Amino acid sequence: MVNVEWLMVNGRQAIGLDLFILPDNTYSLSLCILRKKGSKISTERSVSGIKDIASLKEYLSPALPVSLVIGGKGLLHKKVARAEGESSYAKASADKSDSLLLQKVLPNANIGDFYIQRTPAGADKHFVSVARKNVIDALLKELNDAGYTITSCSFGPFCINALLPMLPSSAVYTEIATRHYQLNISDSRIVEQSAPPPSQGELVPSLTREGQGVVLTIGEERIDFKSLLSFAVAFSSLLNLHANTIPSVTGSREDFRQKTIFQKTLKVSLAAIFLLLLVNYFAFDHFWKKSNELKSRYSLNQESVQKLEKLKKGIAEKEQFYERTNILTPSRTSFYADRIAAELPEHIKLSRLEIHPKQKSKEEESLSFSSRTVNVKGLCRKSIELNDWMKEIRKNKWVSEVKLLNYSQDKDGGEFNLEIQLN
Repeated sequence: MVNVEWLMVNGRQAIGLDLFILPDNTYSLSLCILRKKGSKISTERSVSGIKDIASLKEYLSPALPVSLVIGGKGLLHKKVARAEGESSYAKASADKSDSLLLQKVLPNANIGDFYIQRTPAGADKHFVSVARKNVIDALLKELNDAGYTITSCSFGPFCINALLPMLPSSAVYTEIATRHYQLNISDSRIVEQSAPPPSQGELVPSLTREGQGVVLTIGEERIDFKSLLSFAVAFSSLLNLHANTIPSVTGSREDFRQKTIFQKTLKVSLAAIFLLLLVNYFAFDHFWKKSNELKSRYSLNQESVQKLEKLKKGIAEKEQFYERTNILTPSRTSFYADRIAAELPEHIKLSRLEIHPKQKSKEEESLSFSSRTVNVKGLCRKSIELNDWMKEIRKNKWVSEVKLLNYSQDKDGGEFNLEIQLN
């Protein structure tokens, strides 16, 4: 594992692809997949000896972003002095600086036909990597047609510079060899690069030997020289170090970044919608069960409710009847009858006395009485006697009015019908 707590690590996974163009225009590819867990970076997969791009699908899903390093035929690397007046290679005008550098590498070359990348090589030097656009564009198109998204593209072995500060302080390397490069190291930086001498083959005496291969040890990671460049470019991608001057690659990286943001936003939105739906489902389920429970209770008690409504209706009818008949008020019928009889004159005879008489109604079942009313029928000899009696009745405080409803006279006397209104 490589501890990178002191660096800002971007992302959780990085894929490095080392593509070397051989003299016969065939490819030699090596693949390295790194994964970040916390502050540690470990190798998830490392494959070398891949012969063509079509074979990559056996080891790598086309949906994943790839950091590419290209070397071999069609690329030229040269160490040159910085342009006059350039205090820092990153501060110079890109077009003017690149044109001056190209003339140092390839005099009279057209800047529009080449991609140029620069790498510091000391206080006043840097490496200039030059590649023909038609070669690189054709290679990128082949990778894109295979479904791979190239988010970073660098030339030559200089991505190894990202690894050099991570080497153990006890190990001082002056030379590092890969399959296609021999590099001289000074102050944790590549200061010279060349092809490996035929006499030494792929091994450099100053490196650690393990069996028939050469390895670098960084933390707990042991990196074989065959996978060194693919490891380095993947590591640079995790550290967000993109050495790229190709507009199409820059556009692909930005498109992939936007796509990643969209996918993450979509996942968060879908998760929020799912959570909202889940909350709504549980709320609906709770109230649905509550509703069914209440409906069940209502069905069980519906008969009792109907009985209660019937009783309420009966009580209301009885209350109306009592109010209409004055049954609830204290009865004074005996008092009224006694007072009327006591004041009755000697020559007047009563034939009928009705206190609170029954009212006439069209409805046979309806029973009501005239409250505060007394009907009196009788016989008298003279009408003047009846008038005097009516006057006497009116003098009583409990009498409101006395009306003569009917009077008939014959030779034997008169027959009358009085209505006494009570207070």
